Amino acid sequence: MRSAQATLVHAPPARSVFGLLSALLALRGNVLGWLGALLFHCLQVVSCYSPEWQFGFRSGINYSIVFLPAGATLLVNLVAVLGLALTVTILWRRYLARHDGERQAGT
Repeated sequence: MRSAQATLVHAPPARSVFGLLSALLALRGNVLGWLGALLFHCLQVVSCYSPEWQFGFRSGINYSIVFLPAGATLLVNLVAVLGLALTVTILWRRYLARHDGERQAGT
């Protein structure tokens, strides 16, 4: 049985800039910023690679759960899962507040 290891892989600059722009838009209250954050965190959640594959997809891993299926390594980034859950929660609250405001304005 192999031991679990955390792997640090640097995110490509384009993805980092996308995350930064999404964060800036979200801080200004723009919904596109939150949707960008949602996409950014979705891209960061899982990494999977194998020495036998010609390709692999990786994300910047901070704290992760490591799964070792036959011939591959699958990492689930817990920080990205937390960011994804927080983004979804904020978007849901904004959605509910907007629709509650429309209902109250209509009555």
